[in-house]
Amino acid sequence: QPPSKRSIGESDQSTPGAEPTNSTGKSVESSYEDCLEIAREGLASIIIHREKGASKRYTPIFKEKLSRVFKIHRGNALILSSSSSNNQSQDASVDLLTKALPEDLERKPLSKCTATQLGHFLAYIVLTSGVSKQH
Repeated sequence: QPPSKRSIGESDQSTPGAEPTNSTGKSVESSYEDCLEIAREGLASIIIHREKGASKRYTPIFKEKLSRVFKIHRGNALILSSSSSNNQSQDASVDLLTKALPEDLERKPLSKCTATQLGHFLAYIVLTSGVSKQH
């Protein structure tokens, strides 16, 4: 059978009052919540528990979530600047970037970001998207 003509990113709006869905059939809100939970787990593994290999394990996971859910394949990520008073490498909270002062933020190419920076950026995008109800 030929594939359907509907584009992959198009949501299924066939049922009135139904939640918007992505190409896998999951609601957009639940995939955002999954991203936030993965960011929370990853940042805890990397920063709090200091698990061996956690940065190497979570870097491709964070990049895959940015790519699949938010269609961000390349470009710049918003990160906490190294000169800021708040030390990003010691803070595992998912809302770090949303609470940071604008002068403490800078942009960095996604390909140059550490796993910690990618996790904070993923959480920032979910929290500022307006869909997530968890803060």
